[in-house]
Amino acid sequence: MNKLRISFASVVLAWVATGCGSDSPDNTAGTPATTNPGNTVTSAGPGNTTSLATSSGTTAGVPTTAGAVTGVTSAGPTTGGTTTGGGLTTGAGGQTSTAGANNTTDASGVTGSTTGGIVVPPPSLITSGEGAYWTVGEVTPGGTAATFTVTSANAHQEWHGWGGTFNEAGWVALQRLSEADRTKAMKLLFDVNEGIGFDWGRIPIGPSDYAVERYHLSDAPGQFSIDHDQMYLIPYIHAAQAIKGDVKYWASPWTPPLWAKTGTTESGGYDKGNFNTEFYQEYADFLIDWIQAYEAEGIPLDSIMPQNEPEWSQSYPTCSFGPTTDSTNSTDIDNPVTLGTFVDGYLFPSLDAAGLATKVWMGTLSNNKWFDAYWNDMASKPSWSRIVGGALQWENELEVETVAATGKLVMQSEHKCGNYPWLSTPDATSPADANRDNFLPTMAPNNHAYGEESWDLMKQWIDDGVNIYAAWNMVLDTEGFNLDDVRPWPQNAMLAVDMSSGELQVTPYYYVFRHIAQYVEVGAHRVDINGNALAFKNADNSVVAIMFNEGNSASAATLSVDGRMVQFMIPARGWATVNLQPS
Repeated sequence: MNKLRISFASVVLAWVATGCGSDSPDNTAGTPATTNPGNTVTSAGPGNTTSLATSSGTTAGVPTTAGAVTGVTSAGPTTGGTTTGGGLTTGAGGQTSTAGANNTTDASGVTGSTTGGIVVPPPSLITSGEGAYWTVGEVTPGGTAATFTVTSANAHQEWHGWGGTFNEAGWVALQRLSEADRTKAMKLLFDVNEGIGFDWGRIPIGPSDYAVERYHLSDAPGQFSIDHDQMYLIPYIHAAQAIKGDVKYWASPWTPPLWAKTGTTESGGYDKGNFNTEFYQEYADFLIDWIQAYEAEGIPLDSIMPQNEPEWSQSYPTCSFGPTTDSTNSTDIDNPVTLGTFVDGYLFPSLDAAGLATKVWMGTLSNNKWFDAYWNDMASKPSWSRIVGGALQWENELEVETVAATGKLVMQSEHKCGNYPWLSTPDATSPADANRDNFLPTMAPNNHAYGEESWDLMKQWIDDGVNIYAAWNMVLDTEGFNLDDVRPWPQNAMLAVDMSSGELQVTPYYYVFRHIAQYVEVGAHRVDINGNALAFKNADNSVVAIMFNEGNSASAATLSVDGRMVQFMIPARGWATVNLQPS
């Protein structure tokens, strides 16, 4: 059976935006979790039904019931996805609801389960098509000619998880929601039963392009404070921790503090510019201070990437550590590479001196023209063996095999957001431009076509061999603009918030990501499947197949998994996820 950790859904969740600068009246104190001292679990609901709450535009709700067991009982406590001290019995139909001792409430006021879970099978079929997302059903055993064939013996890369990015703009948007919708949004992202269940969370060190404003955490070498982060990033992360306690966090700076940069006056020095090599050690000390400050907030850092996209110079917080391309005028600046020197000679020794176990990846790299310069320079350093992997974005999809060939892990660290402003005219034949309803719209499209583009991107990177796939913005307002006022860019997000009405919009892109991610567990392996599809085999031998129907009408499909045949329908230009437990 698939070990799907069920959150304590019968507990009424509540929220408080502790430390946040929002004046929203919705920021009320959280409600403590209730516990069931007998650790019993009961369920009695209709079998395999779906209730979708829809709203205007491209939004759609999530199932309120989608289970496969009734009368689940456990005489003992449940911890970490296992059941002890009692048996587990299952019946037919219905959804499992729980109320147990693992419910927790943290400073954010979000109440949820961080460790508990019971063993239940997932739905055998989930489909999505335009206007009808996340419909739960059942496959029908049988069939003769297979549309899709999985050969699970042909295994490829091991899967290390799915991720999303915390940005200040997302937390601001979440504050516009009611308590119920804020909780729903966080569960859609982090709950392993009611959402994607992200395994990884990315944290900006200082301002990203989706910060509320350009700011700094250090006025001078040796001075440091995370007071600014207490308003946005830290409560956002605490809210995720209250839903899922085992998320791994990694961080990257978009720019060092201003004192560690040179060669720029744009936006007061925050945008563009180069790293000032006179401050190697002082900057390493700054990063150590940041890691330790976040750990003091209960946010342990698994990994650090020394710089976000050091090969691009942008009109939002950025910094070059070597050759770079100015995105505004495409001018190449062929500076000597300094990132490898910083990592090898200063970052690793400083981590060691502080007694920190934080891992280091080479990344995040995005400009294919300068990939070799950065990658090969780091590979020549004595500490190369300590680099865990390569974190690649956008253009560097071409380098997945290069990184994998070294035996290191490969992370796709930022899903492309669509709606690309550098295209001078719409290109109807380009999948990368297909999502544009109108050229240069005044708000992010967040439409079905971007869902299709996202599918193409995810499938390509995963087929190439990445071990981790990360979303960019998890939440934005419906407009989607960032700090770049030189090249305005309304970007898509998984969840969008209408700041006027306070409406939560669950976008098609979210559902596509969830179709691929929710039931694929850490430790799975990608396996062979033909056609426009992906397939994974989990450690418990369950198989997850995700298939796309390119046609303009619904299509009957037959899936063969090692000779075992099942039948189902895939909506027009839609997806089907099939979960098959070991026979």
